[in-house]
Amino acid sequence: MATIEATYQNVVKDLREAQSSDREGREKAREADYFINARDGQWEPTIIQQYQGKPRYTIDLTSGIVNDVHGEMSSMDFSIAVRPAGGPATTDVALHYEGLIRNIENNSGTGAKYIYRAAGKQMVTGGLGGWGIKQGYRDPFSFNQDLIIYPISNFMDRVWFDPGAELQDASDADWGFKLTSMSTSRYDKDFPKGSGMSLSRDSYGTVYSCRKDNEVIVGEHYWRKPEVIELVRMTNGSVFVVDEKFNAVKDELAEQGVTVEKTRTSNAYRVYHQLLDGADFLTGQKETVFTYIPLVPVYGNFEISEDQLIYYGLVEKHMDPQRVLNYIESRKIAEGALAPRAKKWITKLQAGGHEKELRTMNTNDDPVQFYNHIPDQPPPFETGGAQINPGLSEASASMNRYMQTISGRVDPSGDPDLGLQSGIALQTLQNKGDTANVSYFTAMEIAIAHTCRIIGDAIPRVYDAQREVQLDFQDGSSKTITINQKVFDKDSQKVIELNDLSKGTYSFVCSAGPAFHNRQQETVTAIENIAKVDPTILQTGADIYLNNIPAPGMDKLAKRKRAQMVTQGIIPENELTPEEIQQVQKAKEAAANQPPSAMDQALIATAQADQEKAQAGTADIMSKIEERENSIMIAIEKLGLESEKNKAAAQNDKGKLVLEAMKAQDEQIKILAETLNIIKDAIGADKIVGPTNIASYEEQSQKLLGAIITSD
Repeated sequence: MATIEATYQNVVKDLREAQSSDREGREKAREADYFINARDGQWEPTIIQQYQGKPRYTIDLTSGIVNDVHGEMSSMDFSIAVRPAGGPATTDVALHYEGLIRNIENNSGTGAKYIYRAAGKQMVTGGLGGWGIKQGYRDPFSFNQDLIIYPISNFMDRVWFDPGAELQDASDADWGFKLTSMSTSRYDKDFPKGSGMSLSRDSYGTVYSCRKDNEVIVGEHYWRKPEVIELVRMTNGSVFVVDEKFNAVKDELAEQGVTVEKTRTSNAYRVYHQLLDGADFLTGQKETVFTYIPLVPVYGNFEISEDQLIYYGLVEKHMDPQRVLNYIESRKIAEGALAPRAKKWITKLQAGGHEKELRTMNTNDDPVQFYNHIPDQPPPFETGGAQINPGLSEASASMNRYMQTISGRVDPSGDPDLGLQSGIALQTLQNKGDTANVSYFTAMEIAIAHTCRIIGDAIPRVYDAQREVQLDFQDGSSKTITINQKVFDKDSQKVIELNDLSKGTYSFVCSAGPAFHNRQQETVTAIENIAKVDPTILQTGADIYLNNIPAPGMDKLAKRKRAQMVTQGIIPENELTPEEIQQVQKAKEAAANQPPSAMDQALIATAQADQEKAQAGTADIMSKIEERENSIMIAIEKLGLESEKNKAAAQNDKGKLVLEAMKAQDEQIKILAETLNIIKDAIGADKIVGPTNIASYEEQSQKLLGAIITSD
């Protein structure tokens, strides 16, 4: 591993080691690139010599296959997602990371998506492409530095990694090189004391006839230096690196009761950078903001076999059948073009008198052609013409099938049997072809995810001061926030830092899916289909539905509809934005402070009157019930006295006593009936049936029955 103290000789030795270890893979990638892009690239030099003076054609089917896969890749969205992974990380800050990274992508040159596409084309073709990340100013008039993604054309000849790296994104590489071709005039201007000597590209065979003679190859050397850091965990759960910032606030934290609970050491890395040419270093060592080598490779069909890095693109497997196809088609054309034309054979006697018509047989419109019949002579006949070897046509069809099989792409028009299959069967074949090329999409996902990891890890060191940044979202919208903003809280008497991107750790993932506009159409169709079953979907999801219709003005209509839905309380509280939450709170406060309208006042007055009337009726009913209860008690007591008085006479006249009891019972029933009628007239019969009233009547009935039994 190269270190910060490495000598020039050791650094160049590392470069040569990297070039040597991957020489075979790079040569294959160059050959594939030449096969697709160079004139006569699909013809081997020895075969070209054999075809001197003969027809030689290129029937390029391979480029179409590469363009097909690359076109499908270009139509996809490689969406990034940032998630809290540890420490005081929050979902809100994760969304800020995501929006900021997307803004960096959108503002990197022509846009990172075009950089990704160009690298993807290199990867699909030769198996290797990539890009780089740097820190710099977006424009000449800015004072704030940003992170920038930049393209690296001809990645296969310019970028080299530590041979010990075994991960597909090279995130475990300890060092890397990027070679840059500079004109001699620019080199002399930037490095007036330089030697003017170039570093080696390690491409000994040149596939293009022209090379720049007035150029100097300069190398950028990146390497990771390990650093031992001390971590502390505080009593409130916070984790800090012991550095100048921590030591400056340690006493203030202790005053708040936050002290060190546990300490440990950890290994961290910081990437350094230096320029060199073919003779010496051109610059001094410079510390960067990165902890990973800021060069991102995209490997197609990546594997590690016997400790050797293996990768390749689509072209390598198609080269042989494509060359055979070119040879066959050229031979077929040669046999047809060089063969003598078909001739009509006829004697002079047979043609006598018809010479003019016979000479214009191919151009005249005569429906019949005359000749002189001569006995014992055969009629005119035709011989000659192109006679193409049928084996060539069979071989040509075989090469076409081989290329389709290798690529996994299916063309129903080229096979009559496939053309007779059902649409479902053809879709299954197409899905099989998509699966065959999934490794190229996976390679892009891995590379873009590592790009986001490099950027996300460097963001706290680049965006470390209070500043406004723009966040870009997947649907094309954006907003501006202030990060690292320090606000004094009067209640807690503390300075609070808002949107601090340095707190917590986050994970970065990338997934490929249909382009956003395609997903919008899928969303609209899905909502419409669900609404046929449940029409309320359009009411509760109207803002989502309108937001996904890619038509002018729909975004404004969606905002107006959402504002209405927020006012109506349809949007769940956990989906409201901070601005919408404030809006709802203000509406509640305004409603609480606003006096009721005339209609509301009338309704309130009516309700109060009804309540007072009900209370008065209830009091009257309770008074009458109490009066009847007293009457019942008097009747019971009277019945008891009569019972005692008549005990003596009971032995002589029991029938009289029973008659008196029945009369008393009849009187009690009448009293209860009158009571029920009074209650019914006051509040209605339906309102008197309740557990309390029933219990009261049962109690009175039991008392009456007990009195009768006692009298017996």
